[in-house]
Amino acid sequence: MPHEVTPKERSWLLQEKYAGIETPEFENDLLRLAEGVPLAYVIGHVPFLSASIDLSHKPLIPRVETEHWVAEAIANLRTHDKVPKTILDLFSGSGCIGVAFAQAFPDASVHFAEYDAALIPEIEENVRRNMLSPTHTKVFQSDVFSNVPDRYDVITANPPYIPESRKSALDASVTDFEPHEALFGGEDGLAFIRPLITETPKFLNPGGSLFVEFDSAQKDVIKDLAHTSGAWRETRFIRDQYDEWRAVELVRN
Repeated sequence: MPHEVTPKERSWLLQEKYAGIETPEFENDLLRLAEGVPLAYVIGHVPFLSASIDLSHKPLIPRVETEHWVAEAIANLRTHDKVPKTILDLFSGSGCIGVAFAQAFPDASVHFAEYDAALIPEIEENVRRNMLSPTHTKVFQSDVFSNVPDRYDVITANPPYIPESRKSALDASVTDFEPHEALFGGEDGLAFIRPLITETPKFLNPGGSLFVEFDSAQKDVIKDLAHTSGAWRETRFIRDQYDEWRAVELVRN
């Protein structure tokens, strides 16, 4: 779908990718923007807290809302004097969440699990790009917990959670270019969140935390699911910078 390139997009592309120098490649990228390709894909990377996240394999583009709750989650752990030794980033995609946690807790062992084999090189690139310790990181393919080998102190997850019924309401730059398998979570958006709440305790150490991103409309259902499971002793919800409920921390018994 055609897109009108804004002056802000043009300026950001020119400065971020071309150091302010207009080249034929820059003009070609303007054409890509006009075709609706997301600016983040055209530039090829995005900032995420202290990290730089490569997007060359076209993973889900990290959102500023995700960046916000991840910062809150890290701060919450520090506030409660939790320094995790082992961290698992599920539905890793670009690896942005796991990279941010690895930077915040440099002595921790951080594992990245992703279902799409085509994105494994992307995560590996972002581990290298952000100079994370190869002895403290591991990247592997896993259908949620199918290949998860250990228990962890912290598990993070940004699963697909948009209801299928809302697909038509999304911007074309999302539905035409970003991976649908990273966006849509079934009819009500909870197809992955439900099993996360019930199955994750098996892979968490006692007192460990699960952080999950969700749609604000799903908050009450998630609260009920966590209570019904009986596996969680604390439930803490996190708002994003737009005052919408965006993530939950569940603390295992």
